[in-house]
Amino acid sequence: MFRSIAFIVIAILIFVANFSSVYSQAIKIDEVHLKNGSIIKGTITELYPDSLLKIETRDGNLFVFQMSEVLLIKKSEIQRKSLSSFDTNINIGKIGFLSSWGLTIFGAAAMGDEMLETTVIPVLGPFITMLRVEKDPEKDYLSGGKELLIISGTIQTFFFTYFAVSSVKKSKYMDQYGFYIAPDISKQGIQVGFKF
Repeated sequence: MFRSIAFIVIAILIFVANFSSVYSQAIKIDEVHLKNGSIIKGTITELYPDSLLKIETRDGNLFVFQMSEVLLIKKSEIQRKSLSSFDTNINIGKIGFLSSWGLTIFGAAAMGDEMLETTVIPVLGPFITMLRVEKDPEKDYLSGGKELLIISGTIQTFFFTYFAVSSVKKSKYMDQYGFYIAPDISKQGIQVGFKF
């Protein structure tokens, strides 16, 4: 009983970590408020408290200000609004894989799976459990267990492969060409990336 509860708690933690990492796309930026009323947002690259400040904006512009021009410096968070199709595919693969793996752990624990230690191995676990059951004449599948293992293993394999291929495609494209241009789904435009 305790074992089942422990695995249910682990499955819930996997779901929470999965969705919070993918959907919490907030990034921290520096805000420089100037005495003339302007606000510059970006990353402070150099700061000399007695003389000057350099801040680089997200679009790559570098601004230099004398500290006498600066009223306030603060950190703020902004939501990432755009994901390239590469990033979207990577996130779909990640969410799908982690969700299917979490559901496998949850389902196996809830059903009282005697071979939980292999069933919960990502991607290969359900298939290893099937091999163990079929090699041991004393073991038998739980009701509907074989079908669930096949479905679970297949879905995990699909999403893990989707994630891996999406990651490799982005990486290879960047390595081969040094840049990429991809549709920006959220803004109905394009996103451009450069490798330096």
